[in-house]
Order: sequence, then structure tokens, then C-alpha cells
Amino acid sequence: MKTQRKFEAIIFDIGNVLLETSFAKTDEAMAKLTDLSVEELTKTVFTSPEAREMWRKSQVGETNLEEFCNEVLGLLGVSKKEIDHEKLKQTLTSSGCENPHIWELLEVFVEVNPKIKRAIISNNTPLYKESGQRLTPKLYTFFSPKNIIMSHEVGMMKPDPAIFTFTSQKIGVAIANSILIDDNTENVERFREMGGVTIQYDCSKNTIMFLWKELHKLGLM
Repeated sequence: MKTQRKFEAIIFDIGNVLLETSFAKTDEAMAKLTDLSVEELTKTVFTSPEAREMWRKSQVGETNLEEFCNEVLGLLGVSKKEIDHEKLKQTLTSSGCENPHIWELLEVFVEVNPKIKRAIISNNTPLYKESGQRLTPKLYTFFSPKNIIMSHEVGMMKPDPAIFTFTSQKIGVAIANSILIDDNTENVERFREMGGVTIQYDCSKNTIMFLWKELHKLGLM
């Protein structure tokens, strides 16, 4: 008979897990600030090699929020007088919305599994940390600040094994006894390769019942 694995920690992503995000809506909102089409805007600010490097630097803390905003404006070819930083930040974060059902699930999860530690690993920038806290007011109800790992604060990002090892040491639970809930295929595959258990969940595509059932299969709901 197969022995049930003992779980001691559950680790969540933020984007499209705790918080629903829509990149298409962000692209549309940003395009309205410029003379670019949505397609041109997407390439300029999100998918070009220069844009990807800009986001990477912000996500691992190599640039601060002020520097990041200046780089975005530089890629757009506009000045702060044309689009100020506050307007830019509001537009870049305008499409996020809370995933209310996740908190209902967490209430039950905590009641059933009070001893299982809860943590977050997020590939995040100072920009989205600020907006994420605003859009997820219950964050600190379920997660201790010391167990919230933001890539820009630790200089590492998923799927780098180093950030999973860092989190494991931080919360004092072996990866083999941890569950990662993330929407990104690369992230879940890497965590699984390291011996952890994963649930690939995207709140923009999967129902909360899907996540409930996956946790139930693991004996946690």
C-alpha cells in the first residue's frame, strides 16, 4: 500500500492564482495612452528583447520603480511630461482583480490543515507588489509577511531552482513535503523535478472547484 506523503507547506503564486490578471486588457489600456496599436504596444513594452530585459531587471530588483517607469517611457519614446509616472503605474496595473473564491477555499483549508505552513513565491516587480497588496486585502490574513517571497526583493525568480531552495529554507520545510500552486508550466515542472508536488491552476481558466478537487486528491480537503 502506497504511503500518503506528509505535507507541511503549501506555496502559492500571486498572478492568476490569488489575483486574476489580464495582459490583453493591460495592452489595450496602455495603447490608449499612446499612438500605437495594441499589437505595436505589446511588442514595444512586453515582448521585444529590450522589453523582456526591462521586465527581467525589475523582477530581480536590478532597477527600482522610478527607473523602471523611465525605461517604459523610453521604449515608448515619450517623456514624463506626456505621461507621468502615476498615470503609467495606474494604467499598467488597471486590469488586475481579486480572485474572491480563493479566499473562501483558504478559509476552509486553514481550518482543516492548521499546521500546514503557507507561503507565496511571486515573480514580481515593485509596481505589481504595490498594486497586488491593494487588490488582495486579505493577503496578510492568510500569509505571514516573512513567508511572502518576492523575486525583486531576493534577486531570484522562478523557475530558477535557487528561489525554491531559498523558500524551502526560509519556511523550514523540505521541498519534498511542499505543494506549489502556480499557473506557469515551467515553474511547476521545475518544482516537480526538485521533488515537490504541484498543482497547475490558473484562475482565468480553471474553476475553484478544480483546485478544491486537486487538493482533495492529496488528502487536504
